[in-house]
Amino acid sequence: ADDDERSIRLYALDLSSRASTPTSSLTLTTEFAVNAGRAGASTSAHDSIPHDNHLKGARWSPDGVCLLTCGAEDNTYRVYDIPANLDDVPPASDEPIGPHGLPADRLWPALRIKERESVYDYAWYPGMSANDPGTCVFASTARAQPVHLWDAVTGASRASYVAHNHLDEPIAALSVAFASDGTRLLAGYKNAIRAWDVSRPGRDCDVYRTLEPKRRVRGEGGGERVGQAGLVSCIATAPAKTNGLFAAGSYGEPGVGVYHEPTGEQALVLSGGHRQRGGVTHLAWSPCGNYLYTGARRDGEILCWDVRNPDVGCVYRMRRAAEDTNQRVGFDVECSGRHLVSGGTDGCLRAYDLRTGEEVGAWRASADTVSDWAFHPGSSFAPPTPEGGDARGWTAPRGASASGHRHFRSPADGVDDDSDDDGEDGDAKVESPTNALQIWSFSVAEVS
Repeated sequence: ADDDERSIRLYALDLSSRASTPTSSLTLTTEFAVNAGRAGASTSAHDSIPHDNHLKGARWSPDGVCLLTCGAEDNTYRVYDIPANLDDVPPASDEPIGPHGLPADRLWPALRIKERESVYDYAWYPGMSANDPGTCVFASTARAQPVHLWDAVTGASRASYVAHNHLDEPIAALSVAFASDGTRLLAGYKNAIRAWDVSRPGRDCDVYRTLEPKRRVRGEGGGERVGQAGLVSCIATAPAKTNGLFAAGSYGEPGVGVYHEPTGEQALVLSGGHRQRGGVTHLAWSPCGNYLYTGARRDGEILCWDVRNPDVGCVYRMRRAAEDTNQRVGFDVECSGRHLVSGGTDGCLRAYDLRTGEEVGAWRASADTVSDWAFHPGSSFAPPTPEGGDARGWTAPRGASASGHRHFRSPADGVDDDSDDDGEDGDAKVESPTNALQIWSFSVAEVS
């Protein structure tokens, strides 16, 4: 009886005064210094300057075993196998890495996959399980490339999904996501979303128009276009209980639309007089499927929408430090639905109580932009045991963050031996560990 009762308990991030501050249990930086001169990487001094390769997000696999990220400069996907107990990760080697003698990371990627062009987006297959290699795949989209389905075990390309414009020219998607049941692959384009059957790669797909053509009336000029305009920059599928809905964010007006998965029919648009300034770049659903959270570039607010009552506008706003950047700054919602955590340009992670939208805590994560946060899928189901786990195989509550942004500087910065002040300024730039993938441990309390 105790086991049954325990199995349905939910836990949430605890940032009260009696709880300990979240701590970084594992910090990985050297891997992202354009591979720090590792095999296959460039050997030039500038290309191996540490921390010039900021990260484009962090994604836990659905089973919580793997962590996926991507470098913005080297366009390389990296899959990490994260043990249930981080104490099992061996100490870092004392041998320095690369031409700058960087300290070795404690954990190296289990797999690296090099993309040909700049990566736009990537997403895990929702049925992924490390116990079934056939399900270990993720989809990605990159500049001038079709949507690829990658094998997360071997690194091979499993399939490609190609879209064409009205001139029959291949075009690249800006965003990608799987349908909630994993049978269809959704990709965002200008004024359209395309959907493929995952089992049927190629060019055959359904096209869902987000913006209808102008309706012309005899004797009158063209009418207004109806729908959601602009590049579809992000897609988020709702929980399965919503019977097949997904949300799409775009750079045009209105910034968010909600659609039916099977047909692509637009169910509603979210505006209500509340416009996010720079175009929507990130979406997240509440576990119940009733609320949608939206964030935009060059906008310092995350908006909460009640999709059951879209006409009333946003329910509340959550302030964050993102109003001065075009970079995507991601966020994530706990599986328990109690908190949302977001990064920011000030290097802090902020947690918000989703019952009220109020900020309930913040902690310093980086000296640079924190570009993404992801809760481990098992964090809301992990009882707070001192050892971080128990005989039933619970995983300690944890999350992952990605940090860093693009710095524009001279190729000589940090590598010129004849620079002023004996290279002190250059050394400071070289040694600053701003680009990092971090695994965080935190306290939890039972959801009442």
